[in-house]
Amino acid sequence: MSKTKWVVASSLIVALFQFGSLAWAQVLADAKVQYPAPRFPSTAKIGKTVDDLMPYTRALAGRKTSTRGAGFGVVKRGQSVIIVVGNGGDPIAMEAISRALDERGVKALIFHTYDLAGVSKADLDALLAARGVGGGGGFGGGGGGGSANLFNVPSRTGYNEGVGWIGGLGRNGEGREWLKKENPALYNRDFPPQTAQAAPATPPKLSPHLQEVADKLAAVSSQEATGQALVKYMQAHPECAGVFWGGAIAFTQRNLAPMQDKMLGTMNYSSRASLTNNVTTYPDDLWLAEEQMIMEPFAFVDKVTVTDPEGTDISFDVSPEQAAKWAAGGYIRSHVLLYPDQVGGRYPTSFVDFPLTEKDWVPIEPRVKLNGVIAGTEGHGGFYQWTGMVYKDGTVVDVKGDGIYADTLRQFLKYPGINTLTYPYMQMPGYWHLFEIATGTGPKYFRGQGLDEIDRSGVFHYGLGAEMVEEPDVRGNPHKFWQFADDHNLPRGHGWHVHNYFPTYKVHVRNSDKWITIVDKGHQTDLDAPEVRALASRYGDPNLMLAEDWIPEVPGINAPGKYEDYAKDPYTYSKSVIDKVNAGTYEHFFPALTVKPGAPSR
Repeated sequence: MSKTKWVVASSLIVALFQFGSLAWAQVLADAKVQYPAPRFPSTAKIGKTVDDLMPYTRALAGRKTSTRGAGFGVVKRGQSVIIVVGNGGDPIAMEAISRALDERGVKALIFHTYDLAGVSKADLDALLAARGVGGGGGFGGGGGGGSANLFNVPSRTGYNEGVGWIGGLGRNGEGREWLKKENPALYNRDFPPQTAQAAPATPPKLSPHLQEVADKLAAVSSQEATGQALVKYMQAHPECAGVFWGGAIAFTQRNLAPMQDKMLGTMNYSSRASLTNNVTTYPDDLWLAEEQMIMEPFAFVDKVTVTDPEGTDISFDVSPEQAAKWAAGGYIRSHVLLYPDQVGGRYPTSFVDFPLTEKDWVPIEPRVKLNGVIAGTEGHGGFYQWTGMVYKDGTVVDVKGDGIYADTLRQFLKYPGINTLTYPYMQMPGYWHLFEIATGTGPKYFRGQGLDEIDRSGVFHYGLGAEMVEEPDVRGNPHKFWQFADDHNLPRGHGWHVHNYFPTYKVHVRNSDKWITIVDKGHQTDLDAPEVRALASRYGDPNLMLAEDWIPEVPGINAPGKYEDYAKDPYTYSKSVIDKVNAGTYEHFFPALTVKPGAPSR
């Protein structure tokens, strides 16, 4: 080993023992590991009118693939299709989608939750006003809220994903009460005392009419109730081809039992910003080709390693039985499963007939034994202070970090029964098992508004906790699993997500000395494959067709500054980046602007 390499290695060892994975991430950056430079798509824009959106919605209406589902193009002329947009949905975006489908001879049925409840928009607004809530469901997408005319970033209070998880413990708030008793100071951080200006503790008395409206909305407030309302409609309207609804297809699909086959895809295009970008026009065959290449090695893998400069460093072995299960069921479009255990506890979807599910239920056991640390500064709820989860044999045994997210997770490692009780259909006791490692596969996705950053190729997300998508021999929600959880005041499913943007994911081929790098520093390597580039050349310059349109800017990793400072408050820095994007002054637009940032033409 050279003197330079030894100095770097020694620094890594010292930092890891003295400071933990956060300092290790910074040492990696200081060692001048080169990560992809930041960028934001200069081609992304937010249309103002229906006509602005039509070129994009016409492309979308013909595509047979889409985020985590099929595309609108699978619906045939003369059929109708349901599009569920909750109580929001930008009316300009909805009109553009409806018009594009109409041009194909397909009738779009735009359903809001209040439509399924038999409630008018006016009555919904009146109910919310009476409760002092405000308008009836805004639009614009994005976890950070904000104007429909601006790009945004996820929330600064990403720790609320963990706070919300606490609310699911027990039928009557037992988890929250346990925290209040065991750690009052942390309880007050998770659930700050109400101020004098806060809403009254008792809800206002409603008129008889508004009470009826509230009761109707409550009847369809759960995903299961919404799903069954959709089933009832489709049973009465056989000309309806199916439904586009929600985001996580496995969890919405089960709510349509016994009509799961009518679940055509998710609905990720409810804002103008989610339409006017390169995601909408990415070619179907190109997307499928690169996804298939990701999965090709799965059947032959016997070991996996994952690293990321934010502190993730994990590995696990894979048996032939686990590899076979993984290869047969590791596919969800734009959400390829990189962890064999996640294939279990469900009827997996088929790559060939996606999003149809296979006939045979797959068990979770036998599990892989993952070891190491998963760390980051953002989850599905937004940004939080750096948090590192320490795994031993697939189970979290410790938590690093001192933010609310880390402190809350660390506290609930001691929650009664959560380490000793065994859920139905599982052999390993406890709850704190890794549920998922998944990668996005679309190079054009970005963090902005209405789109999900975890769908971008090479961006990983990890989910923690016991989960059962469906039970054996019973299609639909896992009621036996849920009953057990409720009876013991335990969680019903997974949570506690971590996102990684620069992961390196390597698999070892069984009975060989060959390692395959599937993702390298956040770049999906099969995008460089000759056959993928040849296919991309049919549509344009493969260097642009296959390039990631968005790469986040993270100090100490791919931008000047210290990662340690960023990790304490990732939201503020990320917000400053998106503010420059909105102002047209960002230094890293891609492709590069032909005028200087900030010029009036932007």
